[in-house]
Amino acid sequence: MPKIANAPAPTEAEKAARKEAKAAKFKEIGAKRTNVALEKIGLLSNLANKNSYEFTAEEVEKMVGALKNAVKNVEAAFETALVGGKAKTGGFEF
Repeated sequence: MPKIANAPAPTEAEKAARKEAKAAKFKEIGAKRTNVALEKIGLLSNLANKNSYEFTAEEVEKMVGALKNAVKNVEAAFETALVGGKAKTGGFEF
């Protein structure tokens, strides 16, 4: 947000309120997105039904490896954010 000329600097209370609002937003959105991700990961385990699906150990390793890599990317993004900077993410396909 651009600064307005001659605008008073935010007070400590305003800074604290803004910080608290950002923390609450992080928790709200983070919980929703984490729950969606966990639900989708749970759906992947349904694919382990050999009566309905045919798969190889190599395909399973590739899929699980992609999930592990995605988790590493999430960890790296937060680690990078805590010290400043930007992290990269990737996609998945067989």
